[in-house]
Amino acid sequence: MSTWLVALVLLPIALVLVAGLVVLLARPLAVPALAALERARFQRRLAHAARGDAQQRVRLLALAKVDRLLDRRGDMQRAYLQLRNRPLRDGRRLQLERELHRNARETRAAVRELIADLQLLSGRKVAYQ
Repeated sequence: MSTWLVALVLLPIALVLVAGLVVLLARPLAVPALAALERARFQRRLAHAARGDAQQRVRLLALAKVDRLLDRRGDMQRAYLQLRNRPLRDGRRLQLERELHRNARETRAAVRELIADLQLLSGRKVAYQ
């Protein structure tokens, strides 16, 4: 009777330990597999972008504008994160907040322009030789 009681107490503990060991052993195996999947997805996206870039007769100035604005926004956000511990009324922080708001407005306008350009291009019939 006491053997059964000890077995009932030790069984859940043993199952938890085995599950913990499986998780600890599976993590080093799963991380490279997930990284490989992510690299494969990235390579597919790069190939897709390369195919899009191969149409050299299509020039999307709005795309370059959006890219430039988003790049600038990333720089400003990094600078803002460095200033987040300063007081709310700090001059540099307030200036950066104004620049971020202006950048957001310009980015929205550029994205709308890009969408309009893409819709215009997708509506055209392309003649193949």
